[in-house]
Amino acid sequence: MVVVCAPKQIFVEVRCFVVAKRVVTASIYKRGDRVTYSDQVDQAYIDFAQHMVDVWTTAPVDSYVIDVADTPEGFKVVEVNTLNASGFYACDMQRLVGALEDEYDPD
Repeated sequence: MVVVCAPKQIFVEVRCFVVAKRVVTASIYKRGDRVTYSDQVDQAYIDFAQHMVDVWTTAPVDSYVIDVADTPEGFKVVEVNTLNASGFYACDMQRLVGALEDEYDPD
């Protein structure tokens, strides 16, 4: 499924990494028109992403990325994608790998 809309003004974009339907780490990757990576993500973005993960209970997989943005109309989802086709930016890789190992490593 693809959803398309007219361009929107975006203040900040954040990539959130979801493992087992739980946001485990996040990274800012854009402020306005400037690409900028930061691991200093306001908890409100993570809370919004987690709420969207909780609402989207029919996700085809339990682990993926969800990009959220702050817009003049409030927080919005701008992208959902697979983990293996997404940039990691400034996320906490140790936390992400640890969560994946905890969830999927049979040992």
